[in-house]
Amino acid sequence: MEKESVEKEQAEQEQAHDMSRARLTITEELGQDTILRLHRERPALDWLVLIGLPILFVANGTFLTLHAHGWAWRAVFVLQGFVLLSFGYVMHELCAHRQVGGKRFSYWYGVFAGILSFLRSREYRHLHMDHHRYPGTDRDEEYKQDLDKLWKRWLFLTPIGLFLASRGVFHKPRPPFFPSPKEAFQAARRDRAYGIEIIVRLIAYVTIGVLILLDYKWVSRGFIVPALIALPIVNAIRVVLEHSETNPGHPFHCATYYRCRLPARVLFFWDAGDLHLIHHIFPAIPFYHLTEAARLMRPLLLREGVRERRSILYLLYGFFIVRRPHRTLWA
Repeated sequence: MEKESVEKEQAEQEQAHDMSRARLTITEELGQDTILRLHRERPALDWLVLIGLPILFVANGTFLTLHAHGWAWRAVFVLQGFVLLSFGYVMHELCAHRQVGGKRFSYWYGVFAGILSFLRSREYRHLHMDHHRYPGTDRDEEYKQDLDKLWKRWLFLTPIGLFLASRGVFHKPRPPFFPSPKEAFQAARRDRAYGIEIIVRLIAYVTIGVLILLDYKWVSRGFIVPALIALPIVNAIRVVLEHSETNPGHPFHCATYYRCRLPARVLFFWDAGDLHLIHHIFPAIPFYHLTEAARLMRPLLLREGVRERRSILYLLYGFFIVRRPHRTLWA
């Protein structure tokens, strides 16, 4: 009886967050041709990112290594944090969702991007697909909902807190028959490609460690220090802009509807706030069409009762000071 009750609850949660109704409503509003146009890929832009992002990473690292501390150095230091975060975004969209360059290329690029962003590509892909299938339900393996205390959220701004949260250390008990983060990790690790990735990552990180011991300053100043300081902070802001405020049971409001301007779009690789909401409804829309998609869909989303936020300070205050519950509708 208990199992039937929980399975019914699971079915109700999944139905409430089924994106098909939102997709159908938006498609009827904008027209099939518009939706198809928004999904049209531009390979030149995809490859510009795949090639250009590593170049920017190397250029920033070189600047941080060769120049003394100053305002320009601090700006590039923060920018390097966003570049490292962007490797995760690229792995997320171009490798996991759209598999640009084919399965084999996207797998190896995902491994490379995961090493730089400290994400396990195959594990991430497995968990992230569940995040898209069951957003906002107990089957959603997004770890951020476990940041239910202020000390956890402030610790999350550090590499230690980021590591503990992402590995499920803070996870709250799930209802019976729902998979725990540990079980979800184990399911991902049964993938043979995961084992190959772990070996490659081990070799990469051992090499990085040796280079640091040999006092190779580019690795420490250009990569490790920004990864330890800037990356956790910008990643925490990303979390706030993605799912901190949602309306449970409302498929049109499964992400924070923060209206991103140009700086936020670029720094968060067109995947925060309103753009992230659109991504959950239409996961295959390329990043270079999401700004137009957000503009076209905004009147309908507002009409459906989605609450728009324009102040990032309000969201940060609610998350880090007031401790508003993650993934709920804020006052």
